[in-house]
Amino acid sequence: MILPANVPLDAVAVQSELTRYLPPTWSPVIEKDIDGSHSLPLRIDRENPMLGRYSACRRVARTLYLGSAPMQDAANKGLDDRQVKFGCVQPGETSGTFGDALRKLADQATYLYVNEGRYWYSTQPSVNRMAEERAERFHPEDVTEEIRRRLLEEAKQRGDFSKVHPCPASYNEVVDEPEAKLVILGPDSPHSAKDTDSPARQLAAEILNRGAAGRNCGNMLVFSCRR
Repeated sequence: MILPANVPLDAVAVQSELTRYLPPTWSPVIEKDIDGSHSLPLRIDRENPMLGRYSACRRVARTLYLGSAPMQDAANKGLDDRQVKFGCVQPGETSGTFGDALRKLADQATYLYVNEGRYWYSTQPSVNRMAEERAERFHPEDVTEEIRRRLLEEAKQRGDFSKVHPCPASYNEVVDEPEAKLVILGPDSPHSAKDTDSPARQLAAEILNRGAAGRNCGNMLVFSCRR
């Protein structure tokens, strides 16, 4: 039995036959995201020995293409992860390997869509991936500065707070007064719930302690930060 994962889409004759009844826009999609010497699946396989041992990403990409490209106009398009694994796994192989490959492709592929547990290729780049690629073009410092600018602009709307302190660099910028104040920590101080010593926690502690002087109205401060 020939599985869809074993069909060599990088072979010119095979690709020509399988795209004969599809729009010509599929050729660059195959070269970039599915199969070929410069394709994303091949690169991921080379960078991850556990996946490369089975050519897992290439096999997943081939299965997704054969299962989704002819059904672009179907109401329930795409394949679920079980169908993908069924089209890839051979005796003696672990299905989890191909699940890992599928997740890596979903995170990085330009033309791969994911919705409600179903995966499919399209000739149009996914919106999320386009946004990520555009974001990569910006210098991190420019992005940080733009975030600060927007936070400063938003801080003009105080809401129920007496004052809003956007992006304070130190505790001196947050006044110690018996009034409710919002402190918006800047992009240089992110927070993760799993990190008990995140940059956001460190800066918040510094502001609450006012260095070594202490703060009389620390319970009047509300901190906001990005994850």
